[in-house]
Amino acid sequence: MDKGRRKRSKNFSEFEKTLFKQIVSNYPVIENKQHDSGTENKKKKAWISILNEFNSNEKVTKRTLQQVQVLWKNIKINLKKTTAATRQERFKTGGGLPVPPDTEELGDLLAGIIESQQPLEGIPDDDHLDSSDDLILTQDLGGHREQSRCSNESSSSQHQHTAASSLLQ
Repeated sequence: MDKGRRKRSKNFSEFEKTLFKQIVSNYPVIENKQHDSGTENKKKKAWISILNEFNSNEKVTKRTLQQVQVLWKNIKINLKKTTAATRQERFKTGGGLPVPPDTEELGDLLAGIIESQQPLEGIPDDDHLDSSDDLILTQDLGGHREQSRCSNESSSSQHQHTAASSLLQ
């Protein structure tokens, strides 16, 4: 029965967390969103290097790869919560001075790593759209479907004229 239970390890100290954040800041590849074999190999090597650097310090408790990866996940979650709360506070109404963000220098550095993530190529994402981008409009005119490209700067009357002239042809 005792074989199934894992032994709980000691919590990470503040020193260990700070050291870990400093080490991770040197390896931005671990936040790469690509999942091809080359990138995955680079991530594995980076995590092994992070673990070896971390465990080589004599002031820390020796940790496993899974433990440091969970610590990184928890740090990111807490950083995102703090960033969201700061952003929410900034948009509150009611006046008064804005509350300064409760982040530390390392948190700012890690936030920079997380925010610098590039979106995956080839996957549509509406975050990149601008109001000046071209739009494809589809109209159903008397049983005929028509698609036309229209930029936001052109007026709707020009679009209607284009649609009507294509039906007459």
